[in-house]
Order: sequence, then C-alpha cells, then structure tokens
Amino acid sequence: MKTLVFVLMFLIICGLVIVNNNTLYFSQKDDLKTFGTLYLGWVNQVFQNARTLTGNVIQMDWLPKAEISNQTNK
Repeated sequence: MKTLVFVLMFLIICGLVIVNNNTLYFSQKDDLKTFGTLYLGWVNQVFQNARTLTGNVIQMDWLPKAEISNQTNK
C-alpha cells in the first residue's frame, strides 16, 4: 500500500512540474492537450528506461568468478 501511495505521489508531483515548467493552465483546452502529450510522453520514456535497465541488470554476471582447484587443505 505504501508503494502505491509513493508511486501516485511521484506521478502527481511530476505532473505538477510539467505544468509549472511549461506555464500550462488547465482552464484552457489547448493547454490540457499539451499537458496530456507531454505527460504521456514522459511516462512512456520512464517505462522504456525501466525496461532497458531491467534488461541490462538481467544480463549482468552477478556471481563472482571462483577459482576451482582440486587441492585439499593440508
């Protein structure tokens, strides 16, 4: 539940940053359309970056290279 609240707050705050940086007013239809385009483009880019990051993490070799030896401790 906390994770969902965090994600929603993050998305709302980022939406407010987009509105503030582009001086958009929700009372104007053109600004609403601009906001929708910018916000959905941003969300799409976030998911693409997360997908790329996940793919790179999966491909990494996480196990240390161990030296295999048949010697016993003497």
